[in-house]
Amino acid sequence: MTTRYLLWLLLSTLACTGCTTSQYSWGNYEPALYKYYKTPSELETYAEQLAEVIAEGESAGRVPPGMYAEYGYILWVQGKADKAVVQFEREKQTWPESTHFMNLLIHNVTSSQRPRPQSNLLTTYPGGPLL
Repeated sequence: MTTRYLLWLLLSTLACTGCTTSQYSWGNYEPALYKYYKTPSELETYAEQLAEVIAEGESAGRVPPGMYAEYGYILWVQGKADKAVVQFEREKQTWPESTHFMNLLIHNVTSSQRPRPQSNLLTTYPGGPLL
């Protein structure tokens, strides 16, 4: 009886774990983010790679949460406020739970100057870079 139970437990565990798939299409996001953190001066390349990840996700119907918002932020840093607002609106439509935060970002984009790039933010800490 114990052998049958263990065999059944093993088979059911394998059946449940053997068929996992990713819920979202992350594409080349992680390597692109890592490269951007290593060389923040390549903001344009990072923006292009985010656009590719979004295009892949849209074709599969699986755009990851926060992807439109991150792309919008990068566009805002580049000075493309109108395109940033479009991405924030897309994030809000795709993920309704982000509505409050996206409204705040849209307000900031439409009422202020563009933010400083991340490389400048890291060097303003009095004790030196945070990295």
